[in-house]
Amino acid sequence: MAPNLRKRMIDELYRQYKRGHGTSRHEHKQATKTFAHHDRIYSNNSLHTHKTQIDQFSKWAKEQPERLRQLSDVTPEIAKRYVQERQEQGYRSSSNGSALLALNHVFKGSGAWERSYSKTDFDYIAIAPPYSSGEQPF
Repeated sequence: MAPNLRKRMIDELYRQYKRGHGTSRHEHKQATKTFAHHDRIYSNNSLHTHKTQIDQFSKWAKEQPERLRQLSDVTPEIAKRYVQERQEQGYRSSSNGSALLALNHVFKGSGAWERSYSKTDFDYIAIAPPYSSGEQPF
């Protein structure tokens, strides 16, 4: 049986973890003169966070009308739809950013996407939670 999309995404995260674990993220950024690296994961915490986000995305992907089986099946437009649906469901901006970072790691890091995407690329509009009169957000 061929691996499903979730397994392929998790395998990609572990490939990146093996590549980056035990190395210095700071030194790599200095050597390459770039800020974002979506081809390596440097810490256990990052790996765990990305896996959690990928689990949520894979559950969502199963419910979609497209047959998403390969990494190349997931287009930036599909990722945009996922992030927008999360926004409509009330997920915080930081949570949606974390989801998008995990997707960038998998799809940009694997070569399925030509570039990484930010929330602003997706015409992302942050919606502040409603507060009752006199209530402060913090």
